[in-house]
Parts: sequence; C-alpha cells; structure tokens
Amino acid sequence: MKKKNTLAPNRKGKVIAAAVVIGLVALALAVWGIRVAYGKLAAVCERQCCVTDSGEQVEVISGKIVPAQLIVNHFGLTNGVNLAQVPFDTLRERLLKDMPNLKDVKISRRLPNHVRVEASERVPVVRVIGSGAHATANNAADREGVVFWYPRRDTALLPIIREAKRNTSAPGERLTGMARAALMLLEEAAAPEFSALKIQEVDTFKPDYLFATLGDSSRAKIAWVDMEKPTKASRISLTNQLTRLTQALKSNLAAGTKLWNATDLGTPGRVYANDPTKAE
Repeated sequence: MKKKNTLAPNRKGKVIAAAVVIGLVALALAVWGIRVAYGKLAAVCERQCCVTDSGEQVEVISGKIVPAQLIVNHFGLTNGVNLAQVPFDTLRERLLKDMPNLKDVKISRRLPNHVRVEASERVPVVRVIGSGAHATANNAADREGVVFWYPRRDTALLPIIREAKRNTSAPGERLTGMARAALMLLEEAAAPEFSALKIQEVDTFKPDYLFATLGDSSRAKIAWVDMEKPTKASRISLTNQLTRLTQALKSNLAAGTKLWNATDLGTPGRVYANDPTKAE
C-alpha cells in the first residue's frame, strides 16, 4: 500500500498563515502611515488656521452699546487662537442670550485664518418703565417688543410704556398682554395721519383699556377688538379708533377736554369727551 503524503498540506497551511501575517503587517503599516500623514496634515492645517495678526485677520463690527472688545473676548479672537477649534455657533447663541441689546450676530469665515463678526443691535422705539425691582428709566423695547437696557439720554424723547406691577418685563423678555398692546398702539399712532395725537405715554394698569397721554396733555382711554392679539382684525379696529379720536381732537367741538373715551363702552364707533371742567 502507498503511504499518504501529509507534508504537502502542512507546508501549504504554513504558506497561507505566513501570507496572512504578511498581509496584516502590511495593513498595519498602511494604517500607521495614513495616521502619520493625517497627523502631519492636521498639524499643517492647525498652523494655517491660527490667528497670527488679529488686527489684520479678525474683523469685528459692533454698535454703540456692545463694544467690539467684548465680542473679541467672548469668542477668544486673539493671536494664537485656532479658528478651526472655536465653537462659533454655541458661543453665538450664548452671546445673544446674555446680551438682549443684540438682535443678531453674523459670523463669516475666510479660510484659513480670517474671520468677520458683525453684531447688529436692537433699535429702541419706546421706553419701558416697570414697577418694583424693574422700575428703571433705562429699559427700552424695539419693534419686536424685546426689552433691553439702553442709556436714558438716548431715549429721552421716545414715548413711554408704563407697565403694571404684575406684568413688569425684565431685559431679555418680550412685552406681553396690555404692554404689547401699548406697543401696537404707539406703532400705529406714529403714522402721519395720526400726528395730531402725539402720544407721549401709555399706562397699562387697567385690564380692559389703555390710558394714553396725548401731546396736548389730555388723556384718552383707548380699547379695540382683540387688543392683546396682533391680528389683522385687531389692527383694523385700532386704526378705526385712532381715526375717530383724531377727528374728535381736531373738531374743536370739545375744547379743553381733559379726557377722551375711545373704548366703545358707550355707542360703538363713537368717541366721547368728558366734561371739560373735570378730569379723571
């Protein structure tokens, strides 16, 4: 009988094993080479993304309230910073939250190491005077109703919204309820056709109407449909009330009137003048 050749299979297995080992070694060397190359590339990129001349490579545009240096410090935009590692989105959201004066912050990168930060500030249209801890003359609000701090010397000529104590707004909050209605009233009354009113101040201490001080020192109770809701119907109703009030004021039929009633509490669509000899 012939003996089986057991050496050939063993030799074949060893060859395969050796080939596998060589393949794994080659793969490991390739991975190592890629990592080394990537590390060198990352190092080059990091060096290129570093700010070396902040005066030339960093541009910050800000307004009059939030200084440019504050923005620079917030984002850490100084010499040596790696722009690729700055979490711009997160820092932007934090800045907008901490600084209600800012309406928006736009960030644009020009690779590898140039950045532009443009901060736009809110424009005050009214002064907001609250009660208690928030009874400060330095709070203002923009057209969106966002309350923020602003120097009184720059807002002295703006109309005033005087909030009720229970609804006092803090900086960073939005005007709501009757205070939001007061903002809507002042915005609408600023139209040229209502220039005779010259509303100076709006008090919100009544739950069902606003108390406005006019330019001739008379006062007016004003209410309209859905006055706490910025709807089209509400806007139309307010316009109608202001039209009637302006007509009454210009008519001179109630000279010396100290208090006007434009609330529709009597006959809808009619503005009433109180006894000229009495003031409420």
